[in-house]
Amino acid sequence: LYLLTTARPRKLSRYGDYDWRLETVSFVDGPYMPINSTSTKLTPSATGNAIPDMTANDAPVGDAIADSNRAEKNGTVDDPVNFLARKISYHLPASEAYYAFDANDETYWAANHEQTGWIRYNADASFVCDGYTVYPALDNQDTSYLSKDYAPSTWEFQASNDLTNWDVLDRQEEYVLYDNNKSVFFELDNETEYQYYRLYVYKLMRNGPIEPRIRRLTMRSTDSADFNLTASSTVGINNDTGFQTTDVGRLIRLKGLDGAWRTVEIVARTSATVVTVKLLGEPLTDTKEIRQWRLGYWSDTTGWPTTGDFFEDRLWLAGPEEYPDQFAGSVTGDYETFSQTDTFGEVLDDSAVVGRLNSRRLSRVRWLSSDERGLIMGTGSEEYALAAPNNEALTARNIKARPTTRRGSAGVEPVRIDSQVLYVQRSGRTIREFAYVFEADGYKSPSMSQLASHIGAVPFAEMDYAAEPHSIVWIRRQDGSLVGLTYNREENVIGWHRHDLSGGVIESLAVLPQKDQLQDALWVIVKRSVNGVDKRYIERLTRFWDFDTALADAHFVDSGLRYLGDPIQTVYGLQHLEGEEVYGLADARPVGPFTVENGSITLPFEASNVIIGLGYDSEAETARLENGAADGTAMGKVKRINSIVGAVWNSVGGEIGVYNEQAGAIVYNELEYPGRFDEIEDIALYTGLIGPFVPEAGYDMRGSLAFRRPKSSPLPFNLIALMPQMNTQDR
Repeated sequence: LYLLTTARPRKLSRYGDYDWRLETVSFVDGPYMPINSTSTKLTPSATGNAIPDMTANDAPVGDAIADSNRAEKNGTVDDPVNFLARKISYHLPASEAYYAFDANDETYWAANHEQTGWIRYNADASFVCDGYTVYPALDNQDTSYLSKDYAPSTWEFQASNDLTNWDVLDRQEEYVLYDNNKSVFFELDNETEYQYYRLYVYKLMRNGPIEPRIRRLTMRSTDSADFNLTASSTVGINNDTGFQTTDVGRLIRLKGLDGAWRTVEIVARTSATVVTVKLLGEPLTDTKEIRQWRLGYWSDTTGWPTTGDFFEDRLWLAGPEEYPDQFAGSVTGDYETFSQTDTFGEVLDDSAVVGRLNSRRLSRVRWLSSDERGLIMGTGSEEYALAAPNNEALTARNIKARPTTRRGSAGVEPVRIDSQVLYVQRSGRTIREFAYVFEADGYKSPSMSQLASHIGAVPFAEMDYAAEPHSIVWIRRQDGSLVGLTYNREENVIGWHRHDLSGGVIESLAVLPQKDQLQDALWVIVKRSVNGVDKRYIERLTRFWDFDTALADAHFVDSGLRYLGDPIQTVYGLQHLEGEEVYGLADARPVGPFTVENGSITLPFEASNVIIGLGYDSEAETARLENGAADGTAMGKVKRINSIVGAVWNSVGGEIGVYNEQAGAIVYNELEYPGRFDEIEDIALYTGLIGPFVPEAGYDMRGSLAFRRPKSSPLPFNLIALMPQMNTQDR
């Protein structure tokens, strides 16, 4: 799980059942700004190679040892000599082991064996080698073989501290990737210090009577990976201001004289022109000045991505401070590598995708999402669709970003539901649906707030989606209040509802599937004022009332706790609600209100199943009824509701009311269920019709019905239909 804010991204990883770690993301490579076009050059103080350039097998830098070195061979066309069962009609120079560790690309170590051999470096002091690179020889005078034919194909990289017991740190079989006459850099999972390292060759690129030839073997160690990088000027660095202290952690890509790009990370800043860097890949070949280099896009200086998403096995990030319209997709399957090219500057299909949105109105990328057609981006002014032609996979060579709608987006993470994306419009007051419309052959963005625009009077700040069981988008507003949007596009169900958590203020929310998979539960961090002190609790929405739910499971209180056990009358453990008025159920009977004192309350009777928490009223009101009139609509005319019949499911309790104009309020009537429920007879759930009952007499122009479950009766009340009889008076 990647966490994106305006600071450096964090990653939440699970290492065990109870071992979760929040760590700073260390990007492996990229993304990078364009190649430097100024005259500024960067000069390294070292190469990062653990083996200094050798001129002989001398003690100050260690020894180079081989199982055997090829002796000098002098052959001519008229007088060839035999070597490894082949005729040599040219001159072969003598080989020395240290030739594989010198700075001369014209020399190389060659074994005196066919296909096999080993070369070893004896360090003066042990060190940790965590990577190596193999450079095959360039020299070749034999027209029967190519220079790469002498390169190792199968080998082991070994280490030892006694020259007797060798640990295999790496093994390669049938290796062939010698692009630009070098292997890739082989990272090692090694944390042990060794004094002796060797490359043991078992087979070459081509079979036959030829010997291994290696012109250079480099090793990286944890001790030699850091060195200084000095800029010739500040031009081209941070708008010509030079390196900043906030550049620590920033990546730089350097192109060596061998044509290969290498990555370093700034670990310290000395001045505007000098920084200390850590080598992240293979060592440099030399310490000569570097003319081609690229600064990383992301840093504390330029900002970090603020939004992201996964799409086509890439991690997509966007919206850093200095480049608000920039987006980047990682290397395929490697979510923390964003290099746009390979080591030699070639753009591959799996290379990272980095681009910027072209628009007349520059605006920050606010969110990323996707559908089956491509990647979708919301900016402060427009919404974009990134796609490849003919439903191909997105790559750096075929991506196209096209503006689709111009509503503008707020900085709120959207939710994807099937093929639709719901996002918050720029002002924060409206939820819009972003979806492809076949008839229009394009994307449309209708409002989901059209019939409840008052809900957005307080701007939306955060939202998440619960698919089970009722398809609800839960939304936190800026004042900490909670609203929900029941959304079922296939059935054209779009319904808004507000939730007052007994005065609690929500600071964050998330939706997580429950272990039993019966519900995607809403979790919230809620701030409550308890006994005059602000407290923060993590609370979870209990399961919705369902077909298999029993009355004993009823939980219609906030911040509630349940007791199950032997019958008790004094309930303890309510310190989190100290001094608060609470309600609840005791063996399915309403109890309360109580005031919590010393973390406890006393029930009026003993009970073995007790739920206690903050009470709340559940209320709803219908739209104004339209039953017609003699001369047209009933709207604006005086009406009277004569009687009401209600249909309930698995319910008990509840009230139905009618607005009374004389009272200036809704007057409620408690529902009378069939049967008699008192201390003698158990409460039972009821499904069916209730009524008819006659509301309090009165005429008004409002003509609406209301129903509620009062906090004094925290029992299930599931009203599925209201059937009124209404008279409309024509004037």
